[in-house]
Amino acid sequence: MKMGINVMVTGVTGMVGEGVLLECLRNHQVDSVLAVCRKALDLNHPKLKILVAPDFLEIDAASAQLTVRSRPWTYVTSKSWLRPDR
Repeated sequence: MKMGINVMVTGVTGMVGEGVLLECLRNHQVDSVLAVCRKALDLNHPKLKILVAPDFLEIDAASAQLTVRSRPWTYVTSKSWLRPDR
C-alpha cells in the first residue's frame, strides 16, 4: 500500500499560499496538510490541520503537531512570514 505525502504550508492567508493549500487539499496523493499561520484560518477539510503560531520564532511549544505517523512533512512556503528585523 502506497502512502501519500504530508504537506506543511505557511503563508496560507496570502494569494500564493492559499492556492498551494487548496491544491494540496484536492490532490489525492496528499494524505494530510498542516497549515501554519499566525491567525486562525476559517477552513474545514478532513485532510487539514491548522497550527496557529503568532510568532514563528517561538514555535517550539507546538512542535508535537509537526509529525504525523512518524513520517516527515514536505514543507512549502511563500516565505511571507520572514521579517527583515529578525
